[in-house]
Amino acid sequence: CLYLNIWTPITTQKQQQQQPLAVMVWIYGGGFTSGSSSLRVYDGSILASTQNVIVVSMEY
Repeated sequence: CLYLNIWTPITTQKQQQQQPLAVMVWIYGGGFTSGSSSLRVYDGSILASTQNVIVVSMEY
C-alpha cells in the first residue's frame, strides 16, 4: 500500500493565480525495517507554511 501525506501553504485566490509552487517529496529511510512517515519529525506543515512549498511524504 502507498499512502501520501500532503501539506500545502494557506494561500489566497490571488496568490493561487500568480505562479505554481514547488513540490518537495520526502521519502524517509529505514530500509523497509524501521521508520514511518507518520512520525512527528516528518510533519511537513511548518515547512509548507514558512517556505511556500507543497510537501509530500509517503508511507510505503
